[in-house]
Amino acid sequence: MIDDENWSLNKDKDMIKFYKNPNVEEGMLIKRLTTVNAPIEDAASSLFSYEFIKKIMDKIEDIHTIEDLGEDIEIGYQKLKGNMLVSSRDFCFCKCRFDLKNGDICIMQASTEHDSVSETTK
Repeated sequence: MIDDENWSLNKDKDMIKFYKNPNVEEGMLIKRLTTVNAPIEDAASSLFSYEFIKKIMDKIEDIHTIEDLGEDIEIGYQKLKGNMLVSSRDFCFCKCRFDLKNGDICIMQASTEHDSVSETTK
């Protein structure tokens, strides 16, 4: 998918590559890729651990599961700390894990809405 001509590398820093694709109907599609030097199952489990995510991302004020849909699919909530220039931001997301036939693990996360979290307006 990144090989598609619509994707462009926006940032490459600290082993994280950030791509963007402005050619979508609404908003902008983004993708982050990173390399983790750990056994695949350990890396995948860490990405589903909110305690681990809080340790590596100091801007997270709150992150928790809103609804566990089973089979490695969940709806979550995340709030990012603001600073002097930007106010705090919060959003709901759906996170899924898929074990592929070749032994790879795919984890996807996308913003979503949930009845238990009201939309923030300014």
